[in-house]
This record gives sequence, C-alpha cells and structure tokens, in this order.
Amino acid sequence: MTRISYAPARAKRAEQFDRLFDGTDLLIVDFDGVVGPTELVQQIAFQQLLEEKTGRSHDLLEVQQDATGRTMMDIMEGYIEAHGLDESPEALLERQCALYLEIIKDNGIGPNEGVVALLNAAKARGVRAVILSNGNDDAVDVLLGKWGLGDLFDGIYASRNEDRRLFAEARGIKVGDKAHLIEAFLGEKGIDFSRAAIVEDNEKTLDKIQGVVKGIQTIFVRQEFNKDAGYEPTTGVTIDGFAGGLFALYRQSRMAAFFARRDASLALAGPR
Repeated sequence: MTRISYAPARAKRAEQFDRLFDGTDLLIVDFDGVVGPTELVQQIAFQQLLEEKTGRSHDLLEVQQDATGRTMMDIMEGYIEAHGLDESPEALLERQCALYLEIIKDNGIGPNEGVVALLNAAKARGVRAVILSNGNDDAVDVLLGKWGLGDLFDGIYASRNEDRRLFAEARGIKVGDKAHLIEAFLGEKGIDFSRAAIVEDNEKTLDKIQGVVKGIQTIFVRQEFNKDAGYEPTTGVTIDGFAGGLFALYRQSRMAAFFARRDASLALAGPR
C-alpha cells in the first residue's frame, strides 16, 4: 500500500498524485479527521457537552458510536430526547461548536498536511474538490478560514447546508446519508462513479459508500483511532493524518481508556 507521510520527498509525492489524478475528476472530502485531525476533538466536544448539560460522566466510546454517521442536528435532537434537556438543538449545537473550537485552540491543532498536499495537487491538475461532512457548518467555516483552505474547494456541504438539505429532500434521501447523496449527485452531474474519489477516515462509512456507489475510488486518512482498522483503499493511497497538537489529548487517561475499549470492541468484531 502506498503511504503518504507527513514529509515525503516532493518529487515522489507529486508522482503519486499524478497517477491518482489521471483517472479522477472529483474529490469528495470529509472534514473532521480528514481536512483536519479533528474527529477525536469532535467526540470530546460531544462528551463535554453531555457532561455539562446532564451533570454526570459519559463514556467516550459510547458517545463516539452514538454519533457516527449522524448529522449534527440529529445528534442534538437525540440528546434532548434521551436526557430530557430543556434547550433547543440550535443552542446545544452552538455550545458544542464553542467547546470544539476551544479544544482545537488550546491544543494548537492545524490541518492534516498530507491532505492539504492532496488538495493543492488536485487544484493544480484541475480536479475539483468538495466537502461533504456531517459536521458543524459553523466550525467548518471557521477552521477553513483560519487554516486558509477555503479556496481549495468548489463546494462545502456540511450537515446544515441548505442546498444539501433541498437536494436530499427532493430525492427522498436522508440528509445524513452520504452514500445515497453521492450516488444521486454523481448521477445528476454525469460523473462516472469510477472517476470520483472519496477521502475519508472512517472505514465503516467507506464500506457503506462503496456498497452503494459501485466503483468509486477511495483514499483513506489514517489516525490514532483508526490505525488498526485494516482498511485497504481502492487507490492504494493512505494519508497519515497525525498532528502534534493531538498528542497531549492522547496522553490523557480518558483517551487511553477510550482507545483500549475501542481496540477491545474491534477485536470482538473479528477480522474484516
């Protein structure tokens, strides 16, 4: 498998991207854990929000499993129902966003350098890139601006994007269903599935998309929480998405417990 490290030789990396883009017209890019190494940050912010609002501790692994594959508004509405919270989903989402951005600021977390290199190479080759994320629209906008990456994308479709919502509703697709959104979008744009590539860090999401969008290319972003997933991207390209600002988080005892339990959960699930 090709591994694109944080600082590979520029000539070698350019050659790898040239081969990739020879057969690609569009990159569909997740945000948390991909553009930025922020997937774990998102889960910690969910956990902190729940603990702040309910006054009791919440297991990070359970928080992560509950949130996977759901839109931000769906998650907030679920919290209100499950815990009897007397707040609007919009108010909860605003607070979660503040917690998320605070963690990023406190830990000096920046974008994934390997993914930025991929995006710059795509732009230079005339390959379009769009963000399709179930994350917080406000947080995505803030971080793209802070990191100076907004110009690398031809469209940004986070969970509350109005165009995304209208597109999904008109076709009877759930707004958080990435697989069928991608299938419908590519079909309407006349883009062959095999000439699109999805850039993701969640192997289960990739499996779902590949099950619906037959022949789509995949690029995997590897981080601490998914390093043992065993996922093999169709392009053979795995981008290492580690960032120094996260190491302090990983050293915290609650993070260690999270990874230990996640590893145990993967082990029980057996081989892929």
